[in-house]
Amino acid sequence: MRWRALAVLAGATALAAPIPGQLMMAAAQAPAAPTITPNIPPPATTPGAGSIPDGFTRIFNGKDATGWHPSRTSHHGRTPSVTVKNGAMYILQEPFGMGGVVLSDKQYGNFEFYVETDLRPGYNSGIFVRSTEEASAYQIELDALAGNGNPLGEMMNNLGRPERENFTPIASVWKQGEWNSFRLRVEGAAPQITLWVNGAKIWTVKYPVNGRPDGSTKGFIGLQYHFLTAMTPSGMVMPLTYNTPGVPLGFRNMAIKELP
Repeated sequence: MRWRALAVLAGATALAAPIPGQLMMAAAQAPAAPTITPNIPPPATTPGAGSIPDGFTRIFNGKDATGWHPSRTSHHGRTPSVTVKNGAMYILQEPFGMGGVVLSDKQYGNFEFYVETDLRPGYNSGIFVRSTEEASAYQIELDALAGNGNPLGEMMNNLGRPERENFTPIASVWKQGEWNSFRLRVEGAAPQITLWVNGAKIWTVKYPVNGRPDGSTKGFIGLQYHFLTAMTPSGMVMPLTYNTPGVPLGFRNMAIKELP
């Protein structure tokens, strides 16, 4: 097994991911490989940047990717570029077209999770909760063009007919071109999930069954960057107009409040 060299891109700390089936090589001996340098945007000036809700504990330190790792088995990709700069974690397809899922090292059962993202139109992503290492999870869709904030099941068993109660249209509170906050409350074996966006309650969904293939009621938190159509055979595809080359997707202020 060879570990990809820990790269520093424009002052950003990068997270390494293992590549199986290759001999270990010293970074100094490894041949230079062409890469896409992330075009990381400047720090946001949104008031309140850096704060998390009362009672929450940070699970991202804003300095490096300690506490997080890329899924080694996700069908979205296994080698996403992950850099940390300006207090945010940026995920980029590497190689272009091959996405990935970055998972928390710790698993959680009942909890509230808070995160902010700089999602822009033309990007497809997701927040995974109770995820497996393979990225089978309950998912919140991140796509500013279509379906933003919708609850989904990623590689789950039949989730039955979940009951959904709507409160506030997400479009009415979405801040285009800025950082937007997501807060999720997850509880119960067959979970009830509630979503808030920028402080407004959007919906509550109650699943009639536990959709995890292994029946577990705990799992990782995941941040997804979707693959493109041309890179993998799958019914879940994204057009090549999505995910601009060299421009990553940012997440910051990840924090958790564990519940009984």
